[in-house]
Amino acid sequence: MIGKFLIFIFLILVLQIVVCLNFDLKQNEDIENKIENEIRNENDKIERKVIGGTLASLGQFPYSAVLRLGYTNGSIGFNCGGTLVKYNWVLSSASCIDGYDDVSVYFGILYLYDEANALMSQDVPHKHRFIHPSYNNFTNNIGLLFLKLATRALLNHPHIDILELPTHEEAKMNLVGWTGIFSGYGSTFDYVHDDYIYGYLHFVSLPIVNNINCQITFPNYTTLKTVCTDSIDNRAPCYGDVGNGLSIELANGRKILVGIFSFYTKYCMVDTPSFFEGIFDHLNWIEETFKNSSPIVGLSFTLLIISIVYILK
Repeated sequence: MIGKFLIFIFLILVLQIVVCLNFDLKQNEDIENKIENEIRNENDKIERKVIGGTLASLGQFPYSAVLRLGYTNGSIGFNCGGTLVKYNWVLSSASCIDGYDDVSVYFGILYLYDEANALMSQDVPHKHRFIHPSYNNFTNNIGLLFLKLATRALLNHPHIDILELPTHEEAKMNLVGWTGIFSGYGSTFDYVHDDYIYGYLHFVSLPIVNNINCQITFPNYTTLKTVCTDSIDNRAPCYGDVGNGLSIELANGRKILVGIFSFYTKYCMVDTPSFFEGIFDHLNWIEETFKNSSPIVGLSFTLLIISIVYILK
């Protein structure tokens, strides 16, 4: 009896530790969000664009998602992109949600503000947002974000589908020399222009080059895991394209996701290389996120059940 009592006390202490950890994490998150919100207010002044893009047709990029971000008071922040990689998982950039409270995801639209005609939409609560643990919110390094959908995407619809993730074997390949395809909602001009087109889904083909090109140009923002592309013919992603994915088509016709855009410059990287957070080196984290979408909550619930069982015995 004493042994069970000691075990019960131990479990209660573990529960208290978990609760305290959650509280500390929430405090740190609030501080980081406050800082990022100030940064975001300045960045919102910059135009959001796809440079040198071609207008996409409905269903051409069925995995493309729009993230509408906002605050609890109802005011709208800005928009990001995302990629549907499983029936209920969207991969995007962690920098998209910094400082924002509300996240809504829309599928099947060609125009950014055509939410009323979206084939599917839903809100994503905080507990279903998963940021890579190594994310640096000042450099945007390791800036991967997973959003778990409460309702499965309508994969039986011709205009909604997934973009497959690479296998571990495919992740061993050298991407240099491949041509990536990038899509996003934005302008075909490199800066503010009287006739700029903003909000329509465009796409560009971007040649993947050696990572050293990006490391030389952006030494503080790139790593060995960065996927680097050339801005040939002034083709490049920009601010409004944050969160969208870079894909390649393999010899067997299979299309896979290889990068997520998470960094922009005011001039949209024209005449400079663009870089993306690589997917290959993060497959283990992606798979673990799939398996356990909320580890802390799951642990707390398990310990609580065990405690109740010991009390009732």
